[in-house]
Amino acid sequence: MREESGILAYSGEGTGRLGFLHLSFQEYLAADHAVRESLSGQLAVRVSDSWWQEVALLSLRRSKAYCGQFFEQMLASGLAEQQQDLAQRCLTESLYFVPEPFLRVLQSSESTVQRKAAVLRLLLGRQQQVPGLGDLCEQFLASPDPALRDLRGISVELLASLGRRKAQGRAPEPFEVVVDSRTGVTFIWIPPGKFRMGSEQREWAKPVHSVQLTRGLYLSKYPVTNEQYGRYLRDKATDAKSPEYWDDRRFNQPQQPVVGVSWHDAAAYCQWAGGRLPTEAEWEYSCRAGSDHDYCFGDDRSLLTVCAWYYQNSGNVTHPVGEKLGHAWGLHDMHGNVWEWCQDWYGAYAAKRSRDPQGPRGGDSRVLRGGSWNDVSGVCSAWYRNYNYPENRFSNIGFRLARTLPPDS
Repeated sequence: MREESGILAYSGEGTGRLGFLHLSFQEYLAADHAVRESLSGQLAVRVSDSWWQEVALLSLRRSKAYCGQFFEQMLASGLAEQQQDLAQRCLTESLYFVPEPFLRVLQSSESTVQRKAAVLRLLLGRQQQVPGLGDLCEQFLASPDPALRDLRGISVELLASLGRRKAQGRAPEPFEVVVDSRTGVTFIWIPPGKFRMGSEQREWAKPVHSVQLTRGLYLSKYPVTNEQYGRYLRDKATDAKSPEYWDDRRFNQPQQPVVGVSWHDAAAYCQWAGGRLPTEAEWEYSCRAGSDHDYCFGDDRSLLTVCAWYYQNSGNVTHPVGEKLGHAWGLHDMHGNVWEWCQDWYGAYAAKRSRDPQGPRGGDSRVLRGGSWNDVSGVCSAWYRNYNYPENRFSNIGFRLARTLPPDS
């Protein structure tokens, strides 16, 4: 076997002991052993250990009963709230989805609000597979407890995706949540309004000027994710190009924001989804959420880690959307995680009041906003402007979807 397969090699001359040449074979057999010996609990608490991570993921490809036991232990260990991206990856890699462990956490009076919110985020996209989830979300919405703010926000989104929150032909309420069943995108209705755009802190952000947006818009609650972009690729078949980093496991998990898309790619997706990219003015207005400060929450940069993934806390990768706290209007990841393409060509601001500005009529670069996982805190401010050539594709650039008309939900 050693000579014919190349899998094994002597571990030392004259020892007579054999070892694996490739770690993957060792991991495969370890995963097989873990399933046969019912070692789900041991692996569930070690999945964040890089040595055992691949073994744990491989073990989730075998048995439905084993998967149920694994997720029971994983949720009890706190992985969902501490490392949601890794918990999401475990769910993605699992051959079976077993809803009972997740329901038990949501139904338990002993589960913390943070754990319940983390579990609800994990269930986004799987809500149709979880019996009774809608009723639980209705209960969370009915609770007057102010500590349940984040829990209620996710509950509204899940209920909308289940068809239990529809506008029924009426005018949308400010910051109402709507889910488009075709694209899987969750939208927030941003009402029209006025704000002060720009900053005196940089020449290219001057002058600070008044902007009036006369029309509201539906803006996606999160940057477009890999899962949502994948729907577009499957529908367009050979007509659309896969993004850069599409096969890179650091950036291609379903709930991470899609990256490696050019401005042209983003615009094509938006057209397919029945929408468009937001204008630069719409983006800043939506990011500020009524704030006149550097960030949606004020000027204290030390608080940025609560609502953004950036250089200081990202670990040099993107993170699943919605993990950080949303702002007053319900949008998430407006600061950090990925730069977001805007509709406008990049150019100087006009030194006067403006109504529904569209930016320059032409140029060679398109506007980017929001900062990203590899930027310092100041770059992630609400007013900070960036730009790039529309054909470029980088691992820190994504986009957000805007619509003028409501999606079908």
